[in-house]
Amino acid sequence: MSYVDTVRTHLTHHLPDQDPALIDLYTLLALTRGAHVTGADVHNAWALWRSRNWPSHPDLVPFEQLDADAQARDEPFAVAIRQAVEVAP
Repeated sequence: MSYVDTVRTHLTHHLPDQDPALIDLYTLLALTRGAHVTGADVHNAWALWRSRNWPSHPDLVPFEQLDADAQARDEPFAVAIRQAVEVAP
């Protein structure tokens, strides 16, 4: 199993029911931002993915324009991504 697969597998396990394309974007965040990934990073990855299949989604705005509740919804994903970095070889 490659280092990419290790991270992807961890994210798939800890973020069940997510689209594989979104998991791939989160894997990229883990590999590039690592322990420094933020809710804004997660939101940007999600926005890129969401813009393909629901371009009029009301949360397709910059992270800073989201209300606090919407921003908080990104944090569990950021935590999972930071944890995935710890398991990567």
